[in-house]
Amino acid sequence: MSYEPLFWDLAAAVDMAFEPWYPDKVVKTYRIEPQVFYYTFGPHEPALRIASGDTVIAETRDAFGYDRDRSPLPESMKHCLPGTSLKESNPVIGPIYVEDA
Repeated sequence: MSYEPLFWDLAAAVDMAFEPWYPDKVVKTYRIEPQVFYYTFGPHEPALRIASGDTVIAETRDAFGYDRDRSPLPESMKHCLPGTSLKESNPVIGPIYVEDA
């Protein structure tokens, strides 16, 4: 039995429960489809800039770089900072810059 759909439904419900309300704001939804994955938190240029309260939909990889179909992350999409060589675990997307945060 797969609990993945249940997990995502619960995650969305929790997210909505804590979402701030902006009565005069038009909330936008963005989809980010990364072309590169990083292995460090650092001085990377934002992949996306959003306003506070906006929603981002992103599909990421698991800790080993596999997508939901178990396809590995291509080497061409792996990026690390000069002087580092870690390109094996916990790929991250972004960063996402939130205005006024």
